[in-house]
Amino acid sequence: MRDFFAINTILISLIVFTIFSCSAADDVTLSWRVQNYDDVTLCVNDSLTLNYSSGHTVVEVDDESSFTSCSGGTTVSSSGPFTVKFTEAKTYYFYCSVSSHCPPQRVKVVVIEDCSKLPPNSAITTYHTSTYLKLMLVGILAFATLI
Repeated sequence: MRDFFAINTILISLIVFTIFSCSAADDVTLSWRVQNYDDVTLCVNDSLTLNYSSGHTVVEVDDESSFTSCSGGTTVSSSGPFTVKFTEAKTYYFYCSVSSHCPPQRVKVVVIEDCSKLPPNSAITTYHTSTYLKLMLVGILAFATLI
């Protein structure tokens, strides 16, 4: 009888995990200041927040060349924080247009269509830790039912 309850608990936990991991978007927040940023990889429907109060801007450009030279583009924010939700899979480029802030103050965001198809050790897992936390919770619940 105890094994029956353990198996049911594991199955229910896996179902809950699957529902939450498929529907929950991840949000990444960066302190927007004069520094180098690593490229960020996110999924469609994820959000990026560049957190700052004043003294910076957020300019979006369409291509790597403009991003590298910190030129052109559209100012999307001049007072923070700035949040963008990505609805399309493509590469996004943002930089700060204030005086000598760029370079280094710029970030490249690669948005992919389907994160579920990535291998577990890919770079995107840096920003998708909530999925792993949910998996750990399932494991703990399963272990607790077996004790």
